[in-house]
Amino acid sequence: MPGVQVLHKIEEDHLFALLCDLIVFSNLVYIGIEVDLGSDPSFAGIFRYCRFAFIGWCSLEFVIRIGGAGADFFKRPRNIAEICFVLCAVIDVALFSKPGWLWRMSGLRSWRMLRIYQYARTSDRLKELSLVLDALLRSSKAQLYLALVFTVTFYASGTWARGILTTSGSLDPENVPTGLNADEYFGNSLKAAFTMFQMATSDGWAEKVVRPILDRDLFGAVMMTLYTWCTSYTLVSLGIGVMVWATVEEARNGGDHATHMQKIEDRGLLKEVRKHFEDSLALQERDFIDFQEVSDAFSSPDIVNVFKTLELPITDALALWTQLGAKTEDFRTSLDDLMTSIEALTSKATAFDTCCLTARIGGTATFTTRLVARADDVVHEFKDIRQLLKAGIDELSRAAVEDEDLKEVPEVLLRKAGKINHQRNFKSQRFSG
Repeated sequence: MPGVQVLHKIEEDHLFALLCDLIVFSNLVYIGIEVDLGSDPSFAGIFRYCRFAFIGWCSLEFVIRIGGAGADFFKRPRNIAEICFVLCAVIDVALFSKPGWLWRMSGLRSWRMLRIYQYARTSDRLKELSLVLDALLRSSKAQLYLALVFTVTFYASGTWARGILTTSGSLDPENVPTGLNADEYFGNSLKAAFTMFQMATSDGWAEKVVRPILDRDLFGAVMMTLYTWCTSYTLVSLGIGVMVWATVEEARNGGDHATHMQKIEDRGLLKEVRKHFEDSLALQERDFIDFQEVSDAFSSPDIVNVFKTLELPITDALALWTQLGAKTEDFRTSLDDLMTSIEALTSKATAFDTCCLTARIGGTATFTTRLVARADDVVHEFKDIRQLLKAGIDELSRAAVEDEDLKEVPEVLLRKAGKINHQRNFKSQRFSG
């Protein structure tokens, strides 16, 4: 939980975080200058005052951060690491007159500047930087596998090169080609592996390796040249290709940056809703939410605008109350449960939600299809009944005209008397109010 409210506001302020980053960067600049000019006695006093100023600022910074975050400050490993780095600097100043490796440890705090990634993901101005950093993260796994391939390839190539040169006698002390530092480049397997890495990057491969060997061992020089061509145009290009692939994929999925920004904005709006209910409960000295409380919230234009901005399927207090699972207006709930329900409405649909929706749509479509089929069957049955009725009516009408002696059938007598006339054309009547 947050500590002192005033210190918490200072700690959460972006300007304070930016100032801390600038101090850390200034310390890096100071370490560089101090390494270059530290041997000059005339700068000793100035450097000492600079170290005291840095420690004084760090003390003030951690007082603000610890006082603002409270016990939560010590739950983050990053904060613990920063304190350890600063303590190393304090010990160095207290025990030694000249800065040593303990003071240099304070420079490791510069890794906190990597937090710019979080700012880039929530800023439109730094969208391109976010794309680059996201591409690095996306390609990190592939790059690790590629580094493993490089390691195996260079080590195997180093042993292979030493074998070729040893066979040709180019590594013998008395036959070493002029200009080739055999001990430095091929003295052992690790040195040979690093040499092959250097050749793969085209760093002095011709001047320092191939040309000296060419005078004594044509086959070895040709093999070294082929190796350089193959590795520089395949393995190195493969690493570049991985980065290009990751960047293109991130650019294609550019919605990730916008989605993350939307989440940050939604989180801020939800904080406003929570603050509204917290202030209302504190004013009424209650610890529960009822229907009247929700109704009062919807009478506030700010809360209504928040729900509209979040695009929630809630138009009134009753809809939100139903979302909580309340069956009556006498139902009571906690603020945490209320916010959990609202956050669930803002969250993305999961795979399970998609399956449920698909099943519901599929079930409705199946029911409709079956209903249409049953309706078609009823229409066909009505057509059959109509044909049967028409045949019977036609027979009765014929009997009423042609059979004068047929008087026992009531339907025929009614037709002869003109009481039943199926040939009469009835006009449809219109009923209107």
